[in-house]
Amino acid sequence: MKDSYFADQVHLLHQITCRIHTSLDEHELHQTIAQELCCALEGDCAELILYDLNTQTVVVAAAFCRIQADQEILKAPVGLTLHLGLELEQQSARNCHNPWIVQDVAVAQISEAERLLLQTAGMHSLLMIPIVHQNRLLGTACVGQTISCRLWTADEMHLAKLVAEQAAIALDHARRYSESQHQAQREQVLNHLAQRIRKSLDLDITINTTLAELLSLIKATLIYFAVPASQSSTLLQVTHHVEINNGLSQHLSCQLKQLGQPNSSRQEAVIAVETEIELRAYGATFQQRVLSQDIVVVANTKSDDIDRQSQATFQQRHVGAWLSAPVWYQERLGYLIALKPEPCNWTKDEQTALEAVANQLAIAISHRQFYAQTQKQAQQSRTQAEQLAQTLKQLYETQSQLIQSEKMSSLGQMVAGIAHEVNNPINFIYGNIPFVTQYTEQLLTLINLYQVHCLDTPNEVAEFAAVVDLAFIQSDLLNILGSMQTGADRVRQIVLTLRNFSRLDEAEKKLVDVHEGLEAALLLLNHRLRPHIQVVRHYGDLPRIDSYPGQLNQVFLNLLSNAIDAVNSVAPAPLSSTPGQITINTCMVLNPASSNNRVQIRIQDTGMGIPLQDQSKVFDPFFTTKPVGSGTGLGLSISYRIVVHKHQGNLWFETNSSSGTEFIIELPIVRNQ
Repeated sequence: MKDSYFADQVHLLHQITCRIHTSLDEHELHQTIAQELCCALEGDCAELILYDLNTQTVVVAAAFCRIQADQEILKAPVGLTLHLGLELEQQSARNCHNPWIVQDVAVAQISEAERLLLQTAGMHSLLMIPIVHQNRLLGTACVGQTISCRLWTADEMHLAKLVAEQAAIALDHARRYSESQHQAQREQVLNHLAQRIRKSLDLDITINTTLAELLSLIKATLIYFAVPASQSSTLLQVTHHVEINNGLSQHLSCQLKQLGQPNSSRQEAVIAVETEIELRAYGATFQQRVLSQDIVVVANTKSDDIDRQSQATFQQRHVGAWLSAPVWYQERLGYLIALKPEPCNWTKDEQTALEAVANQLAIAISHRQFYAQTQKQAQQSRTQAEQLAQTLKQLYETQSQLIQSEKMSSLGQMVAGIAHEVNNPINFIYGNIPFVTQYTEQLLTLINLYQVHCLDTPNEVAEFAAVVDLAFIQSDLLNILGSMQTGADRVRQIVLTLRNFSRLDEAEKKLVDVHEGLEAALLLLNHRLRPHIQVVRHYGDLPRIDSYPGQLNQVFLNLLSNAIDAVNSVAPAPLSSTPGQITINTCMVLNPASSNNRVQIRIQDTGMGIPLQDQSKVFDPFFTTKPVGSGTGLGLSISYRIVVHKHQGNLWFETNSSSGTEFIIELPIVRNQ
């Protein structure tokens, strides 16, 4: 018997679920939910009450009487909406999300709005069935009696809860479907409007078309398009408007304003059409809201959150509701302003539509202005051609400099790799030489002791000692180990210098030793120095400077390489009998007036100097006096950019034919940000 009852309940629930999920029309669904609950629970009447938590309102969505004679008893009209306030959040009975019983409506823990609706309906012995979806209360279904009292069973309450769960799912589906339909309709209208806006290059036609479409889209009485007047930040000049009584966009000219003549094509309107909107006539708070470049929504101009000055201005102009959105185009700002004579709740769709149209209008105005600019630019083709040629030249220079920088970066990576590979085995050798020396000294001492105390040396041993020249080995072995120690020290120093130079690709500034960078560059150029070029170093006591070490090494390499070329140009090696000379001087340059002290690096060669006609072009990109294939003409240009632009330093030269050329670099100790 119990199994049969359970099967019947499951079958009934299945049938109810199928009927509830039949339609996505919200009104039809509301009526179906009330009817199915009333019939399944065998109540006299049922009402479906839905909540809007955003507006804190309750609405009678549907009502149903199972007994025809009771139709007149159920007096609560469908569609009746009442304000809930904060009472809904205080209903502890709602939080359990389970059906609950109300025997006496007058003392039940429900909101006053719900109490009024239920008392009007004349029902008692109510079963209140919360409809909850994803922990959000959508509404309450009320099933009750009109005459007799009734005791609700646990099975009935359980069935009601199961039906309510299905109703909640169906309500959510219907809501989503309705929203998607409204969204599709709105997007269709906005797309049509966007197409119409973009068909014309005439700005007046574009704005008139926009306002005419927008008027029907948001159901406003009057819509303005206004721009800020140049002489005031709070004065808006109305350039276009459209009214609901004639449906035509009107362009307000300056002549009409000066003559003071009314618009004869406009019938008598509740809201007077203005040519200017002076925001100073409104309160400061409202001014800030409009000028804040956000959408402004005023549902009731008489509400308490509107200041008195603004209320008085709205009343004077017969404005009951205000909706405005900013329109950006280039650097100027316009406004779309929609007005109604009576208070109204601007819907989310209306607000979204106004904002979307404002964005489309901004794009359209930008396109029109861009079109005007292109027309003007067409008359300046010669100037543009010259600018393009200059740009291409700069691009070519930049590209060549990037290629050169990439080569230097690759060089740095290669040097770093070589230094790393050499460093490991040389450290092994260097670390073991002291132990080999110690063991060798001990073995030689042992041989000397054998020679002193073992006078009876076997003939075979004496013959072998004579063959290998033991005495020479004893005297020369430690010398060999000393030479190995010296060589290992030299290799370690070379590796250290190579690793210092390999910082070419470092992008961040840091404190660096200028002398280390100079020595790294000299090491890389060492094969070009010996034996015909002598390097003279006069290093001062310099602090570490804040710089980009990789770029600074590149400057030193470029300048020293040019110095070697200059010395070789006098008498190329190995033909020269007198060695050339490169002198490097470093010192501090103190500034007594401030703490902006600098370091100075001077690199002088004994070449032939720079000819007078070439001196002004030394730092120009691609300028070179070397034969084709021997130089790119970018070395000094890149060096100048690194020293002057990247390090806020100075780079110049002094030259004459008798003493050669000297390049001087000055760098701040602490680089300016």
